[in-house]
Amino acid sequence: MKKIVLLTFVSVLLSLSMFGAPFVATVGSSTTYHVYPEESIQDAINSAYPGDTIFVHAGIYHEEVTIDKNDDS
Repeated sequence: MKKIVLLTFVSVLLSLSMFGAPFVATVGSSTTYHVYPEESIQDAINSAYPGDTIFVHAGIYHEEVTIDKNDDS
């Protein structure tokens, strides 16, 4: 049963990444944002809180980003 659940989970993740859907993983109280080409780095920055991680995947990104955060963001 565990193998079926794990395979289903992996299949869903692969499907999401193939179709460009952003993948957000929450572990404890922190979140990891994955940004892929054609997605906005700025959107991930705006959504992030202290302790979160933003992973920008390899590719070409055409945008200017602004980081204006404090410890309460």
